[in-house]
Amino acid sequence: MNVTNIQLVRVLHANRVPLMTYIRTILPDFHLAEDVYQEVSVQAVLHLEKIRDEDHLKQWLYLTAKHRAINFSKRKDHQQSILFDEDMLDRYEACLMDIDSHTDVGVKYKALQDCLSRLTPYAKRLVYLRYCEGLTGQALGDTFGRKANTVYVALTRVHGALRTCLKKQINFIKGDTAHG
Repeated sequence: MNVTNIQLVRVLHANRVPLMTYIRTILPDFHLAEDVYQEVSVQAVLHLEKIRDEDHLKQWLYLTAKHRAINFSKRKDHQQSILFDEDMLDRYEACLMDIDSHTDVGVKYKALQDCLSRLTPYAKRLVYLRYCEGLTGQALGDTFGRKANTVYVALTRVHGALRTCLKKQINFIKGDTAHG
């Protein structure tokens, strides 16, 4: 049985924030990332008959978003640099898929806020400049007076710490709400 239009809308809505975050990992420009998200949404509607179930849809969305964003970054009229190579993007995608997609967005947001507040000042600034300001690895290196590779390593460690913290926080919050 294939995914229905209602299931498609539900999955797109539930995954908008993590999918946009993933796209912005590839394309730091918010407007370009939004264009990719819209294009992926349209393609999902057009290819709905090929998608088996909600899990398949979610995998399809992330894979399509990755390829569209990478292609977007290579277009001459956009010329965006990509911070992570495809191997790193695959690992990040797997991490996002690992976090329970049925967890309420509000729970995820609360967990993310808590985890971000626990970062060191350096890590917070690194995350802010990368994801809010859209600085590339080289620009971050210049800002902090470090090599771009050193910044990549630091971002990888921050991602790992956030992933671990998010899983713990989501489980804790879900446990709290289950008990009262």
